[in-house]
Amino acid sequence: MPSLIVIDMQKHFDTSKNRKLRLNIKNLIKKSIEKKENIVFVEYEDLGRTIPYLTNLTKEYDKVHFITKEDDDGSYEIIEYFRDNKIPFNKVTICGINKSACVFATVEGLSKRRKRAKIIVDIDACADGYDCDYFTEEDFKEIGPNVSLNHI
Repeated sequence: MPSLIVIDMQKHFDTSKNRKLRLNIKNLIKKSIEKKENIVFVEYEDLGRTIPYLTNLTKEYDKVHFITKEDDDGSYEIIEYFRDNKIPFNKVTICGINKSACVFATVEGLSKRRKRAKIIVDIDACADGYDCDYFTEEDFKEIGPNVSLNHI
């Protein structure tokens, strides 16, 4: 079963206030709920919770999960959580912030650790802050053959 992974949409990060980004992620969450997919919010430790604008969409949904990570690359914590909770890791869609830091590092880590999984980065549901905008779509494509890009 596919899963949606939302990375670091926490109030601490100014990019989480980007209206277009919020709307695009909101639409992905709604689609995931319709398809009865798992929704996973990944949060940087000690930087607060995911913004209520997104989590409120999942209040009545039973396939929502929260994972805390300690570093930009949250792949280890994600894989461990999926394994411990018997959530299949065969196809995931990833979105969130910052595209050139945590999103990129997590996608790279997941690609290396789960070579057979299909990892989709929804580029329109990812954004960078003013201080980090250095990875392009081409960089994401070069991570590995199991990584693909999607545009909403």
